[in-house]
Order: sequence, then structure tokens, then C-alpha cells
Amino acid sequence: MKLYLPKTYDLAELARANLHTHTNFSGCAKPEMTVPAMIERAKSLGLSRLAFTDHFHDDTGDENYLAYVAKIKEQAALIPDAPELLFGAELSAIGVGCRLEAPETSAAMDYRLYSTNHFHCHYWHQPEEKTARGYAEFMLDIVRDLALSGMADCIAHPLVGRYVHAVADRSEVSAAITDNELGDILTHMRNCDVAYEINYSAVFRFPEFARRWWPIGKEVGVTFTIGTDAHTLDGLDTFGPLDDLRRALGDI
Repeated sequence: MKLYLPKTYDLAELARANLHTHTNFSGCAKPEMTVPAMIERAKSLGLSRLAFTDHFHDDTGDENYLAYVAKIKEQAALIPDAPELLFGAELSAIGVGCRLEAPETSAAMDYRLYSTNHFHCHYWHQPEEKTARGYAEFMLDIVRDLALSGMADCIAHPLVGRYVHAVADRSEVSAAITDNELGDILTHMRNCDVAYEINYSAVFRFPEFARRWWPIGKEVGVTFTIGTDAHTLDGLDTFGPLDDLRRALGDI
């Protein structure tokens, strides 16, 4: 799906949609993250769009996930004046050409957000060369292949080494990606209609990298989305941290 037509680089406008959230179906989310509570919180925040993107791990199961999505759709339908809701998943591209879910599961989602760098998961593929550059190249290859597949709407917390345990300074992973490589992958994502997520925690943790991909992405015309990766109701707020986001991206 095409999320913003025309594209916008107005962060305040992008912040009206939170496209990366977890209900308590994801074991990492708090019990408070029920669909009704999340919708009511989104309404109070003034969000115009909310995506449910629970993790799809190696033990999730296609039938189990689809049954859960059907259940929360029924719950959401009972709540009046809800923002636009997208029932999706944070799917797992665990290697080049390797995804966990069946094609039918991906096709059933309103919104297909893919993680490409959860290297802390035991089932995730690892590069042969376990260096910052090795992981950088591997992530680029996964994103490139995934975008070309047509399966992804957006890439979650893209190209950061947050989950790389083999490198002591994880900021070195993103630093190993050149500006030319960033321009190439962002152009490729644009051409494949795949969005690049402005993930709050990734931006705040790796601001030097964010100040590189943000201007390059705007220059090549990639689509950006905002996702807070919310695991709590307070974490649904995209507006509260907006000034901090602007500073981290160099927009202030």
C-alpha cells in the first residue's frame, strides 16, 4: 500500500500517524496494551491513523496470527470514532530472500512492516564476516531483496546495529554504510514503493546516522513514516517527543 500520496517531509504531519505499535499479543508489550485501550489513547492524542504491528516470530504461527487479527478487528469495530486503523504485523525478513510468514499471511495484512535486523533472535541469519562492515552489507542486501520482492510496505528501524551483539560499538554498523550506499538503497526503496520508518528509539540512539539518512531520503524522494515501536500506552504518543525528534534529525 502507498501510505502517503503526495509524500510529505513535514514531521508534524507524519506524526499524526503511528505505524509501529504492539498489542499485548507481543510478549514484549505491557498488559495494558489492549486494542480498546490503544484506540482510546490514540483518540486522546489526536492521531489520525494507527497501525497494529505485532511481532511475527519463528514460533508465532500463521493460523494463530491471522486468528488474532480477526479477533482484534472485531474488538476495534465496537469502538466509535476511532482513527483509521491498519491491522498489520512486524514481520521478519531473517535473511536475504528468507521470511518467516507464509505468503498468504503477508497478503492478508493491511500493513506489512518488516524488521530486517533483529540479529539477537536465535533464528536470524548472520553475515559470514561478523564485523561492523559485514553486518552493514548484510542489512543492505536484505533490505534490497525485500524491497524488490514487493512484500513490504515499510522497513522498521532500518539499517541500525542496535541488535548486533558481535560488535562492541553498535553505532559502527551504521557508520560503515557510505552515503553513496544510503542514496542507492533509499532510491531503491522509493522505486519499489517501500517506506523508510522514522523510528523514535532508533533515531534517539543513533542520531549521527539519522542526520545522514534524513536529508538523503528527502533528496531522493523516499516515503517516510513515523513509528514509536510502542509497548506502552504512553509510548503511543508521537507528538510529545516531536521537538526532540527534530533536534535529533538536525531540523532545529
